[in-house]
Amino acid sequence: MRRLAEQAQTEVLSVFPRLPELESARMGADADSLALSRGVRLRTVMPSGLRSEPGLWTAALDRVEAGLEMRLHASPPLQCVLVDASVAVVPLEPTSVRDGAWVVRAPGLLQPIRMLMESVWAEGVPVEFDRDHVDQARVHDVFRLLSRGLKDEAVARRLDTSVRTVRRLVAEGMQLLGTDSRFEAGVMAQRRGWLD
Repeated sequence: MRRLAEQAQTEVLSVFPRLPELESARMGADADSLALSRGVRLRTVMPSGLRSEPGLWTAALDRVEAGLEMRLHASPPLQCVLVDASVAVVPLEPTSVRDGAWVVRAPGLLQPIRMLMESVWAEGVPVEFDRDHVDQARVHDVFRLLSRGLKDEAVARRLDTSVRTVRRLVAEGMQLLGTDSRFEAGVMAQRRGWLD
């Protein structure tokens, strides 16, 4: 698989039904950097549980900032890697290539694999985040006001901004905290001292 990825000319699309080990994610980041530097488009679909794993989530955000396109899916149905829309690597076991894999080049098999992978991609939620452009002081202000029981509309009035901006700041805070629920974000914000 590594050799195929290194030979990619235009694009690598990958779908993973399980979260990788942190060390594996770090090793993958190096390979991704090389591919991106060659102008290869990288797209990947990961389970949405990725947000709940702080180390993996931070590594994922680093990769997104480097140029990888990532989407989160509630339950990706297969593990597969598609290289240049002409070669697919499909594991013998549904969630792991450790026991071997098929390398599919036959157009009759490749087309439905590609169509399935593209539909999984289309269903995923894009990860779009740039830590350098997050106004963390403003995010902290929003979380402080929400922790006092104010609704989004009241927070917007207090900060002289729109409700939409408040919701965007909440979403950015949730991404910084690696959570996907407001309640969990509130707990994490308290632990990190954002509400003091």
